[in-house]
Parts: sequence; C-alpha cells; structure tokens
Amino acid sequence: MTKKTGTILGDVIYRAGDGPQMTIPRGPCAIDAGSTDVTISWGSGDDAGSAAITTDMYTTYLTSGQIELA
Repeated sequence: MTKKTGTILGDVIYRAGDGPQMTIPRGPCAIDAGSTDVTISWGSGDDAGSAAITTDMYTTYLTSGQIELA
C-alpha cells in the first residue's frame, strides 16, 4: 500500500457496508492506496472514521479536485 496525506475539499461519498451513502467530512485525511481500493481515514478521538472506496472512484475524486494530495 502507498500511504499519503491529503485534504477532502468536496463531497467524497462512500457506502458503509450495505448501509446508506455517507460523506467523508472535509479536512485533512490519510490515504492508503492499494491495487484495487483506497482507504481514507480522518479525524481523531470520537470524530475519527475511515472508508474504503474503489481506485476508480478515488481517481475521479482526485482529478475533479474533491481530494487534494499534500
């Protein structure tokens, strides 16, 4: 996996399991990119979370400016 840091600048959507779509909060994040998916982690303490999205979705969010690498 490739680890990077970045910032969520726009609406980055993920699905928690079979549940509803959710939005990653705007702000700093850690990005762990694998060959088929990307895990984005954010926050600290009770506000911490993480989400896995496909590499294709990540590329779309990155090229559209919704995610910016540090």
